[in-house]
Amino acid sequence: MTSTTSTPSDPRAKIKRQTNQCFWLYGVRLMLGEDLPPFADLGSEDCDVLQPLPHDGMLLGPESPYPGAPFAQGNRFCQHVLVAALENKEHSPLSTAGLPSTCTAE
Repeated sequence: MTSTTSTPSDPRAKIKRQTNQCFWLYGVRLMLGEDLPPFADLGSEDCDVLQPLPHDGMLLGPESPYPGAPFAQGNRFCQHVLVAALENKEHSPLSTAGLPSTCTAE
């Protein structure tokens, strides 16, 4: 059996270890042990672009298939449309044909 010994001229890999590993996510530097930078505030002159998140107490607007219906009902309609699309079923966005009875407008 022949043993192989390395000589000083053989190339040798060296692992460089970083003790302060960090990465950037959406322009924010993240690093263990380092606090996140303060979140940027929106100027008062730009607050008009903010919209409240929808909730079950909100009513759907005139552009929806169910104007005046609660948001939860419209949410079920959206879920039905997504399932129909994912299953490659023919569906008209403004049609209520094929909707579960819990989704029909009252």
